[in-house]
Amino acid sequence: MSGYFQSKFNKALDHIASSLAQRITSAQNFSAIQPAALQRLSPPKVPTKPAPSKSVTPLCISEDTTHFYIHTSDGHRFFLDAKDLHISLHVLEHGCWEDHIRSAMMKIIRPGSTFIDVGANVGLHTLFASSIVGPTGQVHAFEPLPHLFKTLNLNVNVNGAGGIVKTYQLAVSDREGIARFSNFRTHSAMSGFTVPAERLSLHNQTEESIDTIEVMTTTLDAMFSDREVDGLKVDVEGYEGLVLAGAKAIIRDNHNIKLILEWDPPLVKRTMGNESLHETISYLRSENFIAYHSLWQKPLRSIAWDEAASVQGDLVLSRTPLSN
Repeated sequence: MSGYFQSKFNKALDHIASSLAQRITSAQNFSAIQPAALQRLSPPKVPTKPAPSKSVTPLCISEDTTHFYIHTSDGHRFFLDAKDLHISLHVLEHGCWEDHIRSAMMKIIRPGSTFIDVGANVGLHTLFASSIVGPTGQVHAFEPLPHLFKTLNLNVNVNGAGGIVKTYQLAVSDREGIARFSNFRTHSAMSGFTVPAERLSLHNQTEESIDTIEVMTTTLDAMFSDREVDGLKVDVEGYEGLVLAGAKAIIRDNHNIKLILEWDPPLVKRTMGNESLHETISYLRSENFIAYHSLWQKPLRSIAWDEAASVQGDLVLSRTPLSN
């Protein structure tokens, strides 16, 4: 294709994507949007393996420059935060987010499963889970930050996944109520009940980069104690122990439940303390979980619980052995 026609083609593509973006982002009620083209889509195929990483090009940028619209390497439609310097840049470079977590998800859930995503952000893992569990399964996604929750719902709707995914603007913790929450503006994925000073310094930021808001909190036991749960992913920036403390009933009662936990012992020590880290390890060991260490572009590796305090990355937990 000549440069002239390529330019015309790109402009036409930008116009189509921009029209879609404007239609969606200008709406007051995201949940009501089901464009006719989306209604005609076939249900997503259950992936047999994660799509290979590849760089992607934004199809358009919203007029207020807050979001850009892309297709991920899996073919999902996504609006990403243009101000995010962490997840959004990685997805542009690789077409997906945390392929090792996606591989783990394919080991722990299947069509018809119920999956809980705590710390859903804009829904990259939520939507991947929805394509695995399919129309006979359920995905429950929790995200407390208002701007991320709005984008999460937008992404669920533009992918026609509203019948599979249910979203909650709640922080998951060890108790129900109201809590203060720190929004790290330039790195929203690193927001949490607090953001340690060391993390701010690492990214050349100060307390001025933090907006403190109040959020509603809940526990997983309060919401799912009478439900069968197959998989649980928790990524809450050092406060995973609080989520687990509020989920002991569902973990006890669902023998086949499998967990994916962000695992960063140095961060946990700064947020909840060294004692809390070892209490979490002791609890997971007492529940007879086998621990697997998961890293980007690495196979799962079984580890002894005595190693857990010294490894970083993610843990995949199962009471029965998982294949590599």
